[in-house]
Amino acid sequence: MTRGEKINAWLTAAIFLATGASAVIFYFQWQEMKGASSQTAEIIKKSGEQVGATQGLSRETKRLADLAVDADRPWVGLTDFMPESLEPDTNAMTVVRIINSGKRPAVITFL
Repeated sequence: MTRGEKINAWLTAAIFLATGASAVIFYFQWQEMKGASSQTAEIIKKSGEQVGATQGLSRETKRLADLAVDADRPWVGLTDFMPESLEPDTNAMTVVRIINSGKRPAVITFL
């Protein structure tokens, strides 16, 4: 075997080994990519669950804010309803007491 043939054989073997090493590296990269895609799918699923939880929390926060507004609002209501005369063929007289209550008084307007 001549010197040129030996160099050609060594270079062919080196190229063969480099190709095999590349194939092994590509295989492991492919396996890693498959694992990463399943992790991405899991992250997407979890973020969908978080969106649902956040929407539920938002609804509950609005409900509590509405309750706080209702607790702070003024109330106008009847406290006493006393008929004074209920005789036939007469105008009925009644005393009605109204209370303006709540954490702040109601502003009464007549339309």
